[in-house]
Amino acid sequence: MRQDVSVTTAYCTSRWLVRGLGAELATNLAGRGGKRWRKLLRTGGKRTPPSADGALAVVTGATGGLGAEICAGLASLGYEVVIAGRDPRRGEALASRLRASGSSASYVRWDATDLASAHAVARAAGCRPCALLVNNAGVMGKAVSKAETVRTNLLAPAALTLALLPALRRHASPRVVNVGSSSHLR
Repeated sequence: MRQDVSVTTAYCTSRWLVRGLGAELATNLAGRGGKRWRKLLRTGGKRTPPSADGALAVVTGATGGLGAEICAGLASLGYEVVIAGRDPRRGEALASRLRASGSSASYVRWDATDLASAHAVARAAGCRPCALLVNNAGVMGKAVSKAETVRTNLLAPAALTLALLPALRRHASPRVVNVGSSSHLR
């Protein structure tokens, strides 16, 4: 039985490498990313996005990791950032760091497992038009149940997007970005 488990694990890992990473690399290297991708490769990755001029951006899962980096990047571009996450200590610390660098940032508690907390984020946005929503929060792995994974990775971003829809519609060209991974291929 032990050999069967290791064979299955090896198969799943190789499948993930080929389908996930392999497909991503093949697509990018083949130039199927379009003109913008090829231009970015030619310029060595140097690209200057337009200034946001104080537009509102909401980022979930923003108290650490990729979410915190997204917040810092958006703040440096001139966005007013709403940091949405579970940990008030880390959220307030990030907001303070961004404000200390001259950016506009605030923290609001948002728990992806509590679908009602989406309304707290919508209240934090207030009547302002929301230019950008980055649904970054997510869970994966064996430590969480399938139900929790679906609630956190699918239902919570949908509930938050719907709660922010009036604010998104008030902006001339709003964007919703859903961050994902290829971990489902493992």
